[in-house]
Amino acid sequence: ATYPLRVGEAKLWLRTKDGTAVGNPVLLYAAATARVRGVHPQSGPRKGGTYVHAFVEDVPSRSAELGYLRCRFNASVVAATYVNRSALSCIAPPLDGADVGKMAVTGRVPLEVSSNAQDYSSSGIFFEYTAGARVVGVFPTGGPTAGGVLVQVEGDSFAAGAARCSFGGVVVSATVVSPRLARCIAPPYDEARAVALEMSSNGGADFSSS
Repeated sequence: ATYPLRVGEAKLWLRTKDGTAVGNPVLLYAAATARVRGVHPQSGPRKGGTYVHAFVEDVPSRSAELGYLRCRFNASVVAATYVNRSALSCIAPPLDGADVGKMAVTGRVPLEVSSNAQDYSSSGIFFEYTAGARVVGVFPTGGPTAGGVLVQVEGDSFAAGAARCSFGGVVVSATVVSPRLARCIAPPYDEARAVALEMSSNGGADFSSS
């Protein structure tokens, strides 16, 4: 027979037909069905490695203690880390690892979570793989340590609303003119030195390495 379980731990006994218990009880943990409410960032490069936060409901800390938390990007499953009852974190696998197709360049995949490493949510939340930002040139190539210079960045895959410029690790907002052109204001620096200028298309979660 099948009996409903309350959320939490319960002891499971094996009994013979006459009701005699056999051996020691097995500890069974029943978790509520997880549900994903949102994800941040909502996109990342196809190479994977994006640190993703999944905002969830009904994920108890006990599932983390038992090592049961998972994120599933389409068909690819990765371990998840418990942040609190409302959030998990996981690392996005490569696009090919998400089983979307070996020749795929970009693509949206469903992102679901599990609190028992077997049953997954069905929330309809998606994570989008992109080509990833790439920088091919900047103008001007220098400016005063006081900053304030408008820098034009040329490259590929710049996304409006989520673009950021990194000047040697100092992140500033960027204005996207087109997928191949963005502009940002150079920040101030304490000393004169050369720094790498890289771009992000997902709010600063991932940057190019051009």
